[in-house]
Amino acid sequence: MNYEPHAAYLHYINNNPSINADICDIGKHLDALSQHFDEYFTNDNIENFDWIRNPFDVEMSDLAVRELEELAELSCDRTLKIQFREKSLSAFWLSVQSTEYPLLSNKAVNIFLPFATTYLCETAFSALTNMKTKYRSRCVVESDMRVCLSNIRPTPRIDSLCKAKQAHPTH
Repeated sequence: MNYEPHAAYLHYINNNPSINADICDIGKHLDALSQHFDEYFTNDNIENFDWIRNPFDVEMSDLAVRELEELAELSCDRTLKIQFREKSLSAFWLSVQSTEYPLLSNKAVNIFLPFATTYLCETAFSALTNMKTKYRSRCVVESDMRVCLSNIRPTPRIDSLCKAKQAHPTH
């Protein structure tokens, strides 16, 4: 279904220079945002990253010579193969970063980075939408967000804290 604006809207937009300027500003902003996304999320072929998902069963990939050497050494290390089975992908590559394979690890971590940052943004947005209901729409949520997104573990035991306090100090 094609959307064609009504002629009155087009006439109004064309005869108001402030609206045209706003439209140009919005267009520039969207172009800049698109360029930023293109830099941040590269359009690489996902098959080139098979070495990250399983560095012990890899065919040739688009890596530099020194990175290929590190990958060959890593794929023969039986201790790391056991660690790979026991850890998550990100934990494995971070553990390898400080040892003999810094080039491969840095490259893998840089590929993981956009996913981690978008996950954190989505977590914060979900927490905010859960807090901002129609009953709490005017509340200031900065402190609530800080508590909700805190990395402090274990989580506070609110029930036991409330039981320890007297509800009415006059009783």
